[in-house]
Amino acid sequence: MNKRMREALRAQEANHGWFTEHFEDLVKEFDGMFVAIHEEMVVEFDEDPARLREKVLKRNLKLSEVMMEYVSKEPLTFIL
Repeated sequence: MNKRMREALRAQEANHGWFTEHFEDLVKEFDGMFVAIHEEMVVEFDEDPARLREKVLKRNLKLSEVMMEYVSKEPLTFIL
């Protein structure tokens, strides 16, 4: 694994840990929204994941270093 990939993986792990640790607070503020987390903080949010992606790109952030996740107090149900 090259250095760039290791850095991206480290960033994603840190963002995921922060998301998990702050989930209850995130639900209070962003329930029903997609959030973009970069350097362990919410940098953008939107109801639409495609719009959220565009907002992240307009900030000139690397997608590999941004975690995008849906926030909901209700558990997700998948229909296969």
